[in-house]
Amino acid sequence: MLADSIEAYREVCSEEGTTAQIPVKALHLSERTVTNPIDQLPGPSPLRGKAVELPSNPEDWLNVDAPLSLEALRGNVVVLDFWTYCCINCLHILPELAAIEDRYEGRSVAVIGVHTAKFPAEKARENVARAIERHRIQHPIVLDPEQTLWRLYGVRSWPTIVVIGADGKIFWHQPGEVSRDVLGEVIDRALKQAEERDLLKSAAWSRPELAPNEGWLRHPGKIAVYPNASQQVMDADCFDGEGRLYVADTGNDRILEAQIYLGADGWPRAQLLRSFGGGAPGLVDGSPDDVRFSAPQGLARSENTLWVADTENHCLRAIDIESGHVKTIAGTGARGEGVMGDPDLPLEMALRSPWDVECTEQMVLIAMAGTHQIWLYLIEEDSIFPVVGSGLEDHVDGELAEAALAQPSGLCWFGRYVFVADSEVSSIRVIDLEDRQVGTVVGAGLFDFGDKDGSAAQVRLQHALGVTVADGKLYVADTFNHKVKQIDLEGGDTQTVVGGTTDILCEPGGIDALGSFIVIADTNNHRIRVLKRETGEIRDLEILP
Repeated sequence: MLADSIEAYREVCSEEGTTAQIPVKALHLSERTVTNPIDQLPGPSPLRGKAVELPSNPEDWLNVDAPLSLEALRGNVVVLDFWTYCCINCLHILPELAAIEDRYEGRSVAVIGVHTAKFPAEKARENVARAIERHRIQHPIVLDPEQTLWRLYGVRSWPTIVVIGADGKIFWHQPGEVSRDVLGEVIDRALKQAEERDLLKSAAWSRPELAPNEGWLRHPGKIAVYPNASQQVMDADCFDGEGRLYVADTGNDRILEAQIYLGADGWPRAQLLRSFGGGAPGLVDGSPDDVRFSAPQGLARSENTLWVADTENHCLRAIDIESGHVKTIAGTGARGEGVMGDPDLPLEMALRSPWDVECTEQMVLIAMAGTHQIWLYLIEEDSIFPVVGSGLEDHVDGELAEAALAQPSGLCWFGRYVFVADSEVSSIRVIDLEDRQVGTVVGAGLFDFGDKDGSAAQVRLQHALGVTVADGKLYVADTFNHKVKQIDLEGGDTQTVVGGTTDILCEPGGIDALGSFIVIADTNNHRIRVLKRETGEIRDLEILP
């Protein structure tokens, strides 16, 4: 059925214009509370006793000159953050910990991350090091690839915070997201008790300065080609002088706009036209030079607007193509707690980690990774609400409202279908907007992952973040396998096209169709690459200043 959508899409567009019309009323769900799995977790456990010592092997540590021991930290309150870098809830904890580090700088408090891997790729020391850099983490990280500390501390879910008192005993143990205010209250209690018992010693560790970013591109996340993949099916030309490439230069907190053209050798080139933001993270609207973003990801352009998923600002932003003016459309700048607000007050709606966007002239679809849902912004009505997903983190097909997604991180809208890179279940999902159903192209569940090509039932991906359509096939950024894979829409047969080693691709986060090429954000190699679909050859994309 999916393969038939290509011809059907051509027919619909030929009758109605360049974009298939989707009935808005068929999408709108009734107002309801978004379920947040974190709210269903139990409170602090009664775990007590002496804390388990940390590893002493220097190879088990990152972001610190030498291993830290609890014995050496005695007299300090120690915060252990059990996390893994694929997990959106774990990423939500990082700014809370940074605020704690600011609040208690110079005092007898130490924050240590315990990286307990979920995916095989997260067990590699070098991959964790890249994640530390990407997410601007300043505290020490101890590696726990085989979940040894996880088990000894009785941890059962990501993230979990364990607070160790100055006496070396476990003071507090909490699964799920924890706010800086709650954690601060716990630390204050621990400090007060230690002071009353005359246990406090001077700070055993001090936070270093955050190293400045180096390089023109820094961890580029999502990319978008204009005309988009659907328009290209209708013979829109990316190389006619009007074609554009948009890059979320995530690590530099900016958006790049470049003109696309073909070089003399027949390979794409790009000429930088404008940049928006950069310099420092922030949430500022205005002109290209004044505007600020914070780790932006998803991009999608309608005729006159570039839509931006401003991920760490938890906002939907819009860039006027003609003037370059940037405006916040939805979100407060604070991370939401998963509670639905008034859809007609988008600037008062606290969003949770929007990671990708797709659009038509009438609406914007948003992959809301932090609520495990797809949301919809209606442009004319100035209204935003969830349309796909119950809010539970799971892999469940079915009706739009009852289906479950798991950290959706990539979107490709093609006629009546929206393809979703559903990262935490390592799956490619499909939303049939006409039948109002969610299905699965490849993938199975939260702990069904790997690196297997073949028939749809056999296929295993590893934390895929991006998907696009070209020539009747899906192309997937199989992120943690460092690959691009191709899925045949007729039957789901899947094969690796390129990658597998980090020198070719390293955790690619974005992908889009570009004529007879595929353009790829090679995130951890800080570059954009171009894949020739016919031959599988891959080259760097030169973006001229």
